[in-house]
Order: sequence, then C-alpha cells, then structure tokens
Amino acid sequence: EPFDQADRMVLDAIGAIAQGALANADLYRQVHMERGRLASITLNIGEGVCAVDAAGNLTFVNPAAAALVRLPSREIAVGDDLPAEALRAPEFLLGPARAAMAAAGVVRDDDGCFEGPAGEPVNVSYTASAIQHNGEVVGAVISFQDITERKRLEATMARQAHYDSLTGLANRRLLVERLESALERSSRDGKRHALIFVDVDRFKAINDSLGHGTGDDLLTAVGSRMRQVAGSKALVARFGGDEFVILLEDVGGVDEAVTAARRICAAVEMPLILADGYEIVASVSAGIALAEPGQTADDLLHDADVAMYRAKGRGGTWQVFDRAVMGSRSSDRIDLEAALRKGIERGELEVYYQPIVSVADERIVGAEALVRWRHPTEGLVSPDRFVPMAEETGLILPMGAFVLNEVCRRIRSIRAGLGVDVPISVNLSPRQFQQSSLLGEVASALDRAGLPSSLLKFEITETMVMDDLAGATEIMKRLNRLGVRLAIDDFGTGHSSLGYLKNFPVHEVKVDRTFVNNLAFDRVDAAIVGAVVDLADAMGIQAVAEGVETAEQLTALRQLRCHNAQGYLFSRPVPGEDFEALLSAQLLPEVETIELRAV
Repeated sequence: EPFDQADRMVLDAIGAIAQGALANADLYRQVHMERGRLASITLNIGEGVCAVDAAGNLTFVNPAAAALVRLPSREIAVGDDLPAEALRAPEFLLGPARAAMAAAGVVRDDDGCFEGPAGEPVNVSYTASAIQHNGEVVGAVISFQDITERKRLEATMARQAHYDSLTGLANRRLLVERLESALERSSRDGKRHALIFVDVDRFKAINDSLGHGTGDDLLTAVGSRMRQVAGSKALVARFGGDEFVILLEDVGGVDEAVTAARRICAAVEMPLILADGYEIVASVSAGIALAEPGQTADDLLHDADVAMYRAKGRGGTWQVFDRAVMGSRSSDRIDLEAALRKGIERGELEVYYQPIVSVADERIVGAEALVRWRHPTEGLVSPDRFVPMAEETGLILPMGAFVLNEVCRRIRSIRAGLGVDVPISVNLSPRQFQQSSLLGEVASALDRAGLPSSLLKFEITETMVMDDLAGATEIMKRLNRLGVRLAIDDFGTGHSSLGYLKNFPVHEVKVDRTFVNNLAFDRVDAAIVGAVVDLADAMGIQAVAEGVETAEQLTALRQLRCHNAQGYLFSRPVPGEDFEALLSAQLLPEVETIELRAV
C-alpha cells in the first residue's frame, strides 16, 4: 500500500540514520588510521617519549625511552582504565611533567640528568607538554633525547678555551677574565690583588740540548710545582712559552705577595725528575706587581712583566715593580727590551763582518764582526738602540754567548772551506768580563767547535781595565793562559797611559776613530796615532786604525806605518757567507788577524 505521510517520515529517518552511521564509520577509520600512523612514528623515533597522568604514573613509554631509562615499553588504549600496577615515573621525568602541568603548557630544558645502569650520569634534553581534557589538566607528555656526548664535547671545548693543553693550567684567556673580574670587584670593595709573572731561566738552552719532549716535561713539572705551593685560592696560569702568571686575589699587601713569590721560586728550584728520567734543577725569575686603583688587566700584566725582566737582568730571583724606577723608562724602551729578550730566544740575532785590510796593500787580513738584531717587523735594529740596553738589563750575557758560539762556527767554516786559520776576536762587555764562568764557557765553545784556543782573540776596553786594574789584569792573565789572544779596544779614549800597555798581556791595540777622523789635517791626532804605532812596534804587537773613510786618512796611516785599518773606505759590514766569499776571491797569502766585536 502506498506509504502514508507518517511512514515516509520514518523511512526518511531510517535513511538518515544509515547515512550517518556510514559517515561515522568513515570517520572512525580515518581516526584509527591517523592514530596508527602517529603510534608508528612515536614507537620508532629515536627520541624517548613518555606520558604520565596527573598522579605521576607512567601511561606510555615508547621503545627509545624504555631503552634509555631501562623501563618496560607500554601503551594504553584510548578509554582504558589505568591498571593498578601502573609504573611510577622516574624523578627526572616527573620534574618537567609537573612543571608543564602547573603551567598548563609547554616547558623545555637541556639540564635533565639521571643515573645510567652503570652509575654514570646521563644528560638529557627534554620538552614536556600538558594534556588537557574538557579544560582540565589530566597529565603530560615528555619527549627527551640523550645529549651526554654533546655535553662532553661542550665541556671539552670550554676547557680547551680556558685551559692549557700541555700543563692543564689556566691559559691566558682565563687568567685575563679572572683578573678583569677581580679588578672590577676591587673598584667596589677596595680589596687589592697581585700578579706574579714567572719566567723559566735558560729554558731555550734546555729545550735545544735535551729536546722539545723534555722541555715540555719541564714546563709541566714547573707548572705542577707552582700550583701545589701557590694555594687553593691562587690561579696559576701558563701565559705562553715558558712564562707563567699567578693571580693572588684579596692580598693584604706587597709582603704577602713577596712571601708567595719566594715560596714558588724555592719550590721550583728543588730537583725535578722528568718522565724521561732526567733530573733537572730549574730556576725562575719572578716579577711582582700589586694592583693600583684604576688599573686595567693589561696594565697590571705589563708591570709584572717589567719587574720580571728586571729580576732576570739583575740575576735575582724576584723583583717588585717600582713605578718610581721602572715606570720612569718609556714604554717604547720597555717594549724593546721585551722584544729583544724574545728575539734572542727565537734566534733573531745575526753576526755581520766588516773587513780589516792591510794599510800597505789594502788586501783583506781580517774582519770586525758586528752583532745585528733582525726584528720581525722593524728589520735590522741599530746596535746603538739595543746594545746599551742589553748591557744594562743583563741581556748582554746570552747575546755574548750567541756571538761566541757563532764566531767559533764561522772559524770552523772558514777552515773547512778555504783551508786557512783565521783568528777571530770577540769584544767582551763589562758584565761578561766579570763573569766567573767566562773561562769555562770559552773552553766549552772551542771544544764543541774543535778549534785551538789561539784562533780566538778577546777585546776589552781600556776603561774596563783601569776601573779595576788588579782584578782586570788577573782575568787577562787567566785568559792568556787559556791560550786566547787579547786586544785593547778604543785605545786613547780612556784615562790610561801608554806605559800601562807593558803590564798587560795583549797582542793588539785599536786606535779609536776619534783620532782617525782628522788624521790628515790635525797634527796632534797624527802625533797620537804615530806614538801608538811606534809603541806597538816596540812591543811586537799590531796596531789597527778604526773608522777609515777617506783616501787621505789611508795615506796618512801609510806615512805613520800603521799596520791594519778598517772602515767604510774598504767595505761595509757583510753577512758571514759574503765575508767568506771575499776571503776566497782574494786568496789570502797570509792571515794575520780577524777581529770580532760582540757589541
């Protein structure tokens, strides 16, 4: 029968219900598929993922999280009630979960940490998100990853940035940071700080003779000694090379800093047994500077560095920076002194040779060798700038040792290459002349080069002799007994008389250039030079005129029967190899003397 209106309405309702059911089925399938896809991702990603309820019980642990925290993996079906045996979340997860639930949002941090299965610390980075249902927070999801290796690398990089890789001490960067912080605090609290700048004496010689490995062992041992005795509050840093700096914060005064410096120096000077079995007795020079109001880190480091160089120059162990004395010198001079000290250690010194000729025929019979300093940025530095400073600071001693050994090497080279023996004269500075170890150093240099002592000649000025006539004469006699020859340099400029020459065991006198300059026109200068030449002839020694620059001067010297001469008229100073070339080209029939000046 035909449907009435009511029947049709029922059928329409049934159809609508059917269509809705089909639509819900599609939606259910889509939701199920999406849930499966998300579950697959969650179960297979490398990050740990956990879910907790409001009570802190674990409701979900993916395999990555289970492996990391050693928990059984588990899922909870949608709508399932939590089982009674639900696992309690570990504390390192509960912390971020509670924070997320309290904020009803998301929290992130890189400072999670828990104890691994072997008791080792495991660092994690995590993100925690609150779970809400009908406006109520019902739990949290935490995702995390193991960042232990990243943290280790960051710590290693931080250590490399602030600590010396060889000694394990603080490096220059950390020292400056700590010093700047201390000085900034002192501007508020008025407390004082001090620096002790320490340099290992003769380190280059140790490094060159025993090898860089032993040198590194020595630096490590010295650094360890200083750290042991400096105290827990002191920062001991390797500043660079063989230099160390100790920062003393909140010192009571200079006496406290001096006491610390003495303790450190004494500890280092005790015998050190190195890894390779060498026993070395090291020594150090230390400079002490106390911070003053308004000083920067660079200012204080500079003051301590200057004091250290003063201690080294005077042969002492330590020196306190005195602004009235050390601060009076220009910063350029201080910087030049520091650069020269490093230049000596780095091999920047050279020896140039100025030929000496026979006055009779102008043939080369010797040379004067002059020390030169080739600065890495300034080029050749005039000796007038650095030699007086070297004498004042004590740097003349290592400089003189370099010249002595270089002379012996050049003599050996000339003997081997040209087949001639060339006596070379080394000019001794007052400090060298008074050094008790002089004879031993000379004998050692000759022995290393395999040379007879007669091939060395030492020059001393008459002023050096007359300042301590008895002592100087005794030193000259000892040198003479060693077999080396002696010469009096710059003769006539001091306060001696010609008669003193007979008391000195010398083999040569050098007439100063002040008497040669006007020799051709000044009758007095000519008479003085003539008297020196006559006395030299009578004593059987050589006379050498310095500073010959004109043909007129040479003519006058010939008339006075002077033996030898040197100056720009014949040649400027040349490198050692060039001097050997000049000797070779001339085929010397006889080599009477070659003179070298250390200064």
